[in-house]
Amino acid sequence: MQVLSINNIRQKINNDQFLDSYPLDFKKAYFFFLVVMNTGGIVWGFLCLIFGFYLTSIIPFGYFLLSLFNLWYLLKSENFALTRFIQVLFSMLLPFMFQWLLGGFASTGVVMLWSVLTLIALLTFFKSNQGLGWMLLFVVLLVGSTLADSYIAQFTPEKLQNLQVQRILLAINIGMIGIITFFLSKFFINSDRRTKDLNVVLADQKNELSERNFEIEQQNEEITAINDELNQFSQQIKKKNTAILSSINYAKNIQKALHSSSADLRELLPQSFVLNQPKDIVSGDFFWFDKTESSPIYEEKQTFHGVERVFVDFEQEKIILAVVDCTGHGVPGAFMTVMGKVFLDEIVAHNNLSDPAKILNSLDSKIITSLSKTSQQSNINDGMDMAIMALNIEDKKLTYAGAKNPLWYVRDGKMHQIKGSKYPIGSSQYNTPKVFENTTIDVLPGDMYYMFSDGFQDQFGGTNDTKYLKKRFRELLLQISSLPLEQQKQALKEEMTLWKKNKPQTDDVLIVGIKI
Repeated sequence: MQVLSINNIRQKINNDQFLDSYPLDFKKAYFFFLVVMNTGGIVWGFLCLIFGFYLTSIIPFGYFLLSLFNLWYLLKSENFALTRFIQVLFSMLLPFMFQWLLGGFASTGVVMLWSVLTLIALLTFFKSNQGLGWMLLFVVLLVGSTLADSYIAQFTPEKLQNLQVQRILLAINIGMIGIITFFLSKFFINSDRRTKDLNVVLADQKNELSERNFEIEQQNEEITAINDELNQFSQQIKKKNTAILSSINYAKNIQKALHSSSADLRELLPQSFVLNQPKDIVSGDFFWFDKTESSPIYEEKQTFHGVERVFVDFEQEKIILAVVDCTGHGVPGAFMTVMGKVFLDEIVAHNNLSDPAKILNSLDSKIITSLSKTSQQSNINDGMDMAIMALNIEDKKLTYAGAKNPLWYVRDGKMHQIKGSKYPIGSSQYNTPKVFENTTIDVLPGDMYYMFSDGFQDQFGGTNDTKYLKKRFRELLLQISSLPLEQQKQALKEEMTLWKKNKPQTDDVLIVGIKI
């Protein structure tokens, strides 16, 4: 049978999963025991056939067949405890029974010595405390055989009464048992050596592990110390961040108080909206507006009395509205918005200047002069992009000038653009004088005007993580231009959220829309 093939048995013994609760030496010793005991059984079976003891030969041959069946059951069920018990029991009993049937000690050459071999062998695959019961059984069998030997000797077969035959059988028993005992002893010695070698290796490994554990403990102490230090730094950073955020939030309140609000703009221009979404807590974008008072216009003319200022006309009231995108965002940009707001107040409100191009020129000069005082560089790169309009309600005229930023307006379902100058406010690196020019258009009922920073069109997002871009932004404004102002603002917010998804906001976003 394939199950009982030598290769299969060898693979089973060396397989760690086979009888995994028993050490490998136990398994090897047990299979060696099976081989040697069954070898003795086969030898005695043939001896019985030679002497003509056919019925008696059933005992050794039966033992061989029982061992094969027991081995097959072990390989199939892995019930080592049961098969081991059966094998040892019959290995202990059958030599004594065989001796009783053939006439006792002398006539069989002390065949019960095979039970002694069983007693020795079982120590290799039994724990020491489990062998005491088998030792007691052996003593009982030995004492009983000794007491009954004189009686049993009367039934010795004639062929075994020959002294020469008895000596041969004794020699066979002693010889085979001696050889087997030699190999068992060798097995014990080799096993003991392997155990000692393994113990040495394990001791070395234990020492090495102890050294490594000591090193790890030291490293853990160092890591713990570093973690404690990092925790202290982390707490300090958290405190500083909290203080900084608190300061920035306070700065946000100051910025909101300084700059105009959308509610203030609606009081002046009811049909208006402001979408202001800073990238950070404070913003680098702001919108500014004011209303100039009606004032007389004088011209210097030559008269009989010399050069005199002569009244010409009244300058009508105008609404000045600007959308400003300062360099950077966050705290640096917020400081620039304060500077821009202060200068616009000074230029327009205090000086009563309402010409958009002149306002840009004046603001440009003040920004460069102010930044030059603190900068160590000859060229100033900071500044702002800006769109500014002057709206004359009575004459229905709109005058626009821009520093890089345009004015877009929708009229009769079409988008129109008034370009701004190519120059920004500030930024003194240009070799030619900056030119800001006015463009005046008529204001018609239903016109929708937009001024904005570049934050919306520069936002990254979409399926390909690209910028929104000016073309798409222009089409969006044209599409929503007919909606009520508050719905336009909401549509812009939803489009921004949909476009950027989970991407961070790229820049400050500011859009101002007004309808006349």
